[in-house]
Amino acid sequence: FYVHVAELGRVSSPATVEINTMAGPRDNPSVKSTDWVSKRIKWEKPASSGINETILCSEGNLYEGLQSNFWVQKDPHTLITAGSDVTLLGTIQKILL
Repeated sequence: FYVHVAELGRVSSPATVEINTMAGPRDNPSVKSTDWVSKRIKWEKPASSGINETILCSEGNLYEGLQSNFWVQKDPHTLITAGSDVTLLGTIQKILL
């Protein structure tokens, strides 16, 4: 198994990414179920108005995106992400954690 990670080049202004937050997290973060597919429809609707990603959050915690994992780079050597008890681990998360 191989993975390639590279630094992205600088994005020139005024390029932006629009993020929306919605109440979450998943009821059962250990599986992608048909129940999850039907529940997330209400969160996907705002994405049609120019939003690039919706991040699930609750009580000041950011969990995961509807289409991506969510990471915070604390310093050059530390990535922070929500635990597997509240998010579905993505492929890259499984490799890095």
